[in-house]
Amino acid sequence: MSDQSQGLHRILAGLQLNSFAPPEDCHPLASILLLPGLAAFFAAELSVIRTITYGGSMSQLAQHALELLQAPLPQEDIIFSDLYRDTSLLEDIHCITDRTRPISTELVMNILVKYFHAYVHSGSYRRILSLKDITMVFDQFAHRRRGCKSLLEQRRLRQWLVQHSFALCMLADLPKTASIFAAIAGMHFPDSIDRQQYTGLDIGTGSGILLLAAFVQAKRNNFRKVNLVGIERDPYVQKRTARMCCTLEIGEIILGDAKTTDVYAPLRQKPVTFVANETIPGIRQELWCEDFVMINETMFRTLGPLLEETFFFPEGLLVMDRDRGVYTMLNKMNQYHQAPNLDLAAMSAQALLIDDRVVPLNKVGDEYLNSIPNKSRPLLTQRW
Repeated sequence: MSDQSQGLHRILAGLQLNSFAPPEDCHPLASILLLPGLAAFFAAELSVIRTITYGGSMSQLAQHALELLQAPLPQEDIIFSDLYRDTSLLEDIHCITDRTRPISTELVMNILVKYFHAYVHSGSYRRILSLKDITMVFDQFAHRRRGCKSLLEQRRLRQWLVQHSFALCMLADLPKTASIFAAIAGMHFPDSIDRQQYTGLDIGTGSGILLLAAFVQAKRNNFRKVNLVGIERDPYVQKRTARMCCTLEIGEIILGDAKTTDVYAPLRQKPVTFVANETIPGIRQELWCEDFVMINETMFRTLGPLLEETFFFPEGLLVMDRDRGVYTMLNKMNQYHQAPNLDLAAMSAQALLIDDRVVPLNKVGDEYLNSIPNKSRPLLTQRW
């Protein structure tokens, strides 16, 4: 066996993978690539591998092999540069709460990408960021479980991104999140609604982005006092989102399970103006996969009369019994859970009712896709 092969086998032995026995004439790089899953391991744990020495320093060939396994840096920005505003997140939020200004694609996309950066990097909400820096965070998140050059020797950040994956996955589906954000933020209330107090609830709040949309909604509808509550059951996400929403002065994030009555205690004093429920299963997934039905049953049972004048997102959820070919729309009229003679748990989600339009789940946000370069679309996640 050559000196280079011996060196690589010493590395493998240090990783407790010395049971691997490639042919003696196998090229050292092939030795790595033949190991199932080892490519990802080498890429993700480069900082660990670098501590393993070969003749006092890491084998140059092994170093090159590791570099080949890293995903390259992003070649395109996460949104087109002509859409990007040289403003801070705080400035953009102030701008979108002005009801005299339209809720434009440009403004919504800027808020989403800057919010994403600020969620990962506390304090950046005040700064004017470069689009390149924002794109880098999306790249890091997309490759959090794989090797990439943007995460080299950033093990702590990688762990943090994995820990907050679910909340960030919802946010990083930019087209769908943009469509939902715009629908909520742009909702116009009739003149008959009392503008003295706005009470909003976001269930399964995750990153808090829809709580921000509700905040914008309240401001654009000229409510004098705004009280917003988000419910999140993941303690790590709740802690980060609570700090984020407190910093932006949006609202309060409660750690709890929305299927229990106690979590609604802060909302039992006044009528609820708006509710967003994000616990929607993916397209064609059966409703038992998420807590949507059970949450609505608990919420309506607990808050009852306080929901009589409430506006909801989604306005409706179209579900289907695939075996019988039967459709039904879950909405405020049936409290999103009352469907006699139907086994709701076994029915599958099909579409949302948004602005009085029935939009298939896989088509939500299509109008925002043109904001994102083709080469950057692999960095997006999928909300549903």
